[in-house]
Amino acid sequence: MAHGLEISPHRLQRIGHAEAALRAGLPAGANIRVRDLGTTVRIETDPQFVDRLREDVLSQQALTGAGFDADWSVTPFRSGSLNDALGLDASGGA
Repeated sequence: MAHGLEISPHRLQRIGHAEAALRAGLPAGANIRVRDLGTTVRIETDPQFVDRLREDVLSQQALTGAGFDADWSVTPFRSGSLNDALGLDASGGA
């Protein structure tokens, strides 16, 4: 979740449901993260699956089935990506 968003059971449940639905279509061990950014949603996955999820209608169905109705994108998975909005590097420093 983006920094500053209220953490609620509903929001965490939506993320969990979306990640589970997306993960079901990927090989075991593939990275998948659904980032709730408030007004948009970003799916992050391993680079080799980015195009597949961008083009797959099941990605949209996974998000809407989990309760998301926002615009969405797919990007390569990167730990610490939510720190970008804070101007922090991956270690948490400026």
